[in-house]
Amino acid sequence: QHYFIQSNLRSSMYPAILLLLLPLCSADTAISGLLVSHPENHSNLTLRNISGTAPAWLSGTLYRTGPGLLEHGNRSVNNLMDGLSKVHAWHFPGDGSVQYTASMLKTGVYNKTMSQGYYAAFPVMGDINPDFTLKEKITMMSGDIATKDNTNIAIWDLDDGDITITTESPVMNQMTPNSLQYKGQLVSPAIKLGTRKNALFSATHYARHPSDGSSYNYVAFMEPLMLRVEYVFYKYEAGKSGMMQPKKLASIPVSMRDMRIVHQFGITENFLYVPRFNYKISFSFDLLENMSHFCKALVFEKKHPTYMDIISLKTGEIHQFELAPLRGVHIMNTFERTNPKGELEVVMDVPITHFPSWRPDIPEPCPFDVYKIPLIKEDGHQYQNIAWNTTLTRVIYNIDTKESSLETFPQTWTPVDTLVEFPFINSHYVGKQYCYCYLMQWHMGTMAMSLLKYDVCAKESISWSEKGKHIMEPVFVPRTEALRDAMKEDKDEKKEDKDGKKEDKDGTGMETSGQKMRTTEW
Repeated sequence: QHYFIQSNLRSSMYPAILLLLLPLCSADTAISGLLVSHPENHSNLTLRNISGTAPAWLSGTLYRTGPGLLEHGNRSVNNLMDGLSKVHAWHFPGDGSVQYTASMLKTGVYNKTMSQGYYAAFPVMGDINPDFTLKEKITMMSGDIATKDNTNIAIWDLDDGDITITTESPVMNQMTPNSLQYKGQLVSPAIKLGTRKNALFSATHYARHPSDGSSYNYVAFMEPLMLRVEYVFYKYEAGKSGMMQPKKLASIPVSMRDMRIVHQFGITENFLYVPRFNYKISFSFDLLENMSHFCKALVFEKKHPTYMDIISLKTGEIHQFELAPLRGVHIMNTFERTNPKGELEVVMDVPITHFPSWRPDIPEPCPFDVYKIPLIKEDGHQYQNIAWNTTLTRVIYNIDTKESSLETFPQTWTPVDTLVEFPFINSHYVGKQYCYCYLMQWHMGTMAMSLLKYDVCAKESISWSEKGKHIMEPVFVPRTEALRDAMKEDKDEKKEDKDGKKEDKDGTGMETSGQKMRTTEW
């Protein structure tokens, strides 16, 4: 699902884009390869080149994680979010070849599944058949969080060494690079630092500081008697021993009745930007059912505002403001700027989704139903029921006046009735003013996807797709050509600019009018 490049060169002025393309056949089989189990492990397979050539400068390893096993024994799950985690690695040695390694993640949930002969009990987003027994539900509610370790969402380079596989749980897992040997659980040291064991969740995505390389995340702790939850934010950086050491930055107490899911942060040189959108956990009297079937507790809060918290990285001071209820998950970018009056503003750009205006006023589904296999296979269901109508939105907060405002970018893409999400930018621009963001453009009716490049400066966009392919999120990788070649390329680009073609500010070459993207397929 999400991934990163561990490259031999960690910085470059001239990045390129690496896409992962999956076969696309028709509306009903567009992502059929993701809807079945693939638990096989592979080691250093050399992939056969089908077309194109890999650039000589492409050197490093691409990691991805996602569902690998959807059933075992007599029990199965029907939501991709509940598949047991599998990690993939594509290694590019720099000679045009590609080696592929894949391994099921040997978590506690996986090991128990294998030992008992059927899918082990852990909190699920979809349905599990047959359902959990009463004993399993009680165990999940009272058990150690370390048993809830099926991390299948994101991969993070936390300690500049092993790769760390994450999800919304404070429990993470680590593997060795390239070989994908399992190294064990990494329970957030912040849990021990807080001297409490009742940790609920963390953000799937850490925030990387744009200059010092430290990482930020939070742990949500439940207070005694379930009266309050405290979001505690930590800075993670390597200590003298090389182990990641957390340092508490700030905390935000909230009522148990208004506990929001925070999936991702924004970060600038001086601030951590925490959006508390309106997806919240609302426990009913049937706690056993809520704790074992997470979607039954996850609702969109229409009656309360979206909360935005901006935390000073130097002092821990929190600026908080409110907005109308918003559906948001991922962040495009966050940056600081000075307005014409000389006042400091912190800006966050984020995709916000809405239901199409023609949709009947019916109950809102769980947001994770978008990954429910029976609903994906049902023609038209996602298009009719999911909030896919996207507005790219800029949230501006004035640190000096304490005032906030919203701006929206025009929907310049076609077709306009598509979900525009999963944003990525050149990592060199994280926390800085930027122009270009890349997003997935996903039509929920046909399941067709395109790569969308949106220019937030000119408020223009272009799309790219290849017939017969299903596009996943892009990732930036550094070009490692000699500086002489890079300077020559830069000179050529400037010459093109003088000829009236648009400047390519992020070095990817998608702007040049009439230009075609070169692809290589394995």
